[in-house]
Amino acid sequence: MRCVDCKNFSLQALDMSKYGFGLCAKKPDWQYQSYQYVHGCQMFAPAPPDAPPKRISWINKQLSKMKKDTNKWKMVGKG
Repeated sequence: MRCVDCKNFSLQALDMSKYGFGLCAKKPDWQYQSYQYVHGCQMFAPAPPDAPPKRISWINKQLSKMKKDTNKWKMVGKG
């Protein structure tokens, strides 16, 4: 199971969620969880079926934006 598939997982921590990390409602609010981390969790509760694909889509958009921004910086100083 993955955190992104759990109803306790939230992407409300915008400072870290754009990097693919969220918060678990059952864990301390300073402990970020990777959306793709596969593990056995005793606190796992399935999210509604439409939630994980929406979460993953949003994260992928954020990571794609970040990659484009990074590529812009790589061009600085090159001819």
